Amino acid sequence: MNNKRRNNKVIDELIAHEDNKPIRPKLSFVKFEDGTPEGVMQSLCENVPNAMQSSSEGGNILNTKASAKTGQNNSFWSGDRVSHNTKTDGEMAIVDGRLTMNIMVQPTALQKFLKKSSTDVRGNGFLSRYLVCAPISTCGGRYEKGIKSTSDNIKAFNTKVAELLSEASELKDYTNRKTIRLSSKAKAIWIEVFNDVEYKMGGGGMYQYARDHASKLLEIIGRLAALLHCFEYSMDEDISSETLLEAINIVAYFSGQFMKVFCAPPKYVTDAENLKGWFGGYVNSGRRYLKKNDILKFGPSGTRKKASLDAALGYLKSNWRIGEFLFGRTMVIDLLPTQQIDEAVIRQELTIKFVF
Repeated sequence: MNNKRRNNKVIDELIAHEDNKPIRPKLSFVKFEDGTPEGVMQSLCENVPNAMQSSSEGGNILNTKASAKTGQNNSFWSGDRVSHNTKTDGEMAIVDGRLTMNIMVQPTALQKFLKKSSTDVRGNGFLSRYLVCAPISTCGGRYEKGIKSTSDNIKAFNTKVAELLSEASELKDYTNRKTIRLSSKAKAIWIEVFNDVEYKMGGGGMYQYARDHASKLLEIIGRLAALLHCFEYSMDEDISSETLLEAINIVAYFSGQFMKVFCAPPKYVTDAENLKGWFGGYVNSGRRYLKKNDILKFGPSGTRKKASLDAALGYLKSNWRIGEFLFGRTMVIDLLPTQQIDEAVIRQELTIKFVF
């Protein structure tokens, strides 16, 4: 009997202990270096729905389970409802969450990610949501001049960021966020830029092969303009045209960086440009006709295969005036097709040997 009473007392104490366990405090800000999509979801559910995933060794994010669900990150970017089912906790859901990502990665690790990614990270818009920067290396030119730089501006910047983070941590309702609007002048500029980007997504435009990237540019501009405005001015004011123009200039730089990294022109376009320059030397020397086979033998390295040469010539025919015709049994390239054909000149020039 004594043992039974003792056991019941222990059980009652355990129950009381469980009922009185301390409530786990919610973190006001969460930062990850890596972490699985499930881990990020759980942390956002248990704490405030604001987090940052950052790494100076981006391979730790891109080439691990941390990047397994790029669609989930896309939903965070858009502020959509994100849910995940687990065996132990059931459904976890985040509404109107915010996940900031900062990834510094070596080119080899990035290429590995692009090749091994289980999803089309260009097609699903994952990459187009980032501000991409790939500056030219300054190695070999970073000379010490003995000048000590002041850190006052950095300190002021960090102080302001700390103030904004503190304000965000005190929010009680993260689904009731303040809306910042464009002024009438800024809105007119925004529409102008929208139409310009839309035009450049068409055939022959600079964004023809980067429509995924271009489709997000205006939203990124709006977000950056709001950030600049909130950092510098009162949130009760509208975003000015000056602030919007500043955001446009910044995003234009990052857009150029994105194009450099992810949107190199197709090989036939690069080959065509090289071929155009090669042709230019002959036109400047007074020559008009070339054997097509001589291009295969002596032309730019990218056009020394028939399929590559045909693709490059096809592009040049539609974008730069050149002609192609059969002369006897020889296929001839005419560099000045708007002028009348001169058979005597053809015979003369086709006998010219290439000397290097």
